[in-house]
Amino acid sequence: MSGIELRDETLSVDRALNQLDELAIAFSDILDQVGIEHVYIAGYVSILAGRARSTEDVDVLIEPIDEATADTLTTHLEAENFWGPAMPLSSLYSMLENGDPVWVAPTDQITPHLEVTLFSRLAEPGALVPLARQKRVCMKTVLPSARGYQNLRNLG
Repeated sequence: MSGIELRDETLSVDRALNQLDELAIAFSDILDQVGIEHVYIAGYVSILAGRARSTEDVDVLIEPIDEATADTLTTHLEAENFWGPAMPLSSLYSMLENGDPVWVAPTDQITPHLEVTLFSRLAEPGALVPLARQKRVCMKTVLPSARGYQNLRNLG
């Protein structure tokens, strides 16, 4: 496919950014500021790999966090004009601890949104895509395999 290349376990997507890309990059920037490891999974990864499909959310797994880190994340999200369309961001820690996914979106927007889940709640093999902050979307991908599953388990 034009603009997509897998080389040395890195999936490079050289195209104009779309709304999902911009959302994922903005969220990665915030998670990086707070020091939270994360990976993108599911439909968004398929779209990055060139599959023609639509999605209303970007699924992201984050490492387990404590309440203080959740509060810091909430502060950063609110400062960057994000909100919780399905619940207030102040509920972030309790929702994640209960095993519930948390929706996060730019203020007053419902879709597209991020669906955030703790890694320990969804530990299955699959494609991992830590998003790099670059002018173009450039992803590190671990394809579904025994090695990929081990990398995913090491996150937890």
